[in-house]
Amino acid sequence: MSNKAIVHNHKESVMLKLIVQLHNLLNKQSSKKEQDLKKHYRSVKDLVAESGFGWDNERMMVDVPDSVWDTFAACKKIKDSLQ
Repeated sequence: MSNKAIVHNHKESVMLKLIVQLHNLLNKQSSKKEQDLKKHYRSVKDLVAESGFGWDNERMMVDVPDSVWDTFAACKKIKDSLQ
């Protein structure tokens, strides 16, 4: 095998290893993003399920009157301080 062929095979081997590493990295990042999205979805779903909370379709966000939020936040703060 000539030196040129050896160098070519080595380049292909290195490129293949880089492609595999990149693929693995992208899969890990994609999985992390998916986990983060699921976590945020559950948080929003749990909020909307609370009494007095709703969903604003135009603004695409949780909607709650200030009085309900104040009560919720106060209870959450007390609960968190007890843990």
